[in-house]
Amino acid sequence: MTSQQNLITVRGYVIALPKQGGREDAKVAVQDDDSGTEYLVLPRGMGLDLVDHINAKVEVTGTLQEKDENKFIQVRQFKTQDEYDDDWYDDDK
Repeated sequence: MTSQQNLITVRGYVIALPKQGGREDAKVAVQDDDSGTEYLVLPRGMGLDLVDHINAKVEVTGTLQEKDENKFIQVRQFKTQDEYDDDWYDDDK
């Protein structure tokens, strides 16, 4: 089991993941706009907040960890980039 760590920034959409073993309990991933690569979000720190942003376009910065054939990101910071990220747009109203 080899693990590498690098700081990266990924721009893409937050997607929900089905329950599956070997994913370090990741519930969401960020799918990179350019490459289509899925970065599984480790469920700790700011990564926990991404569960509330399914289908949102985001820019995520964090530590990359590669384990087996999966790419994991431990989120240090993120910001949403949707055009609907305005105060006047709210589905709950």
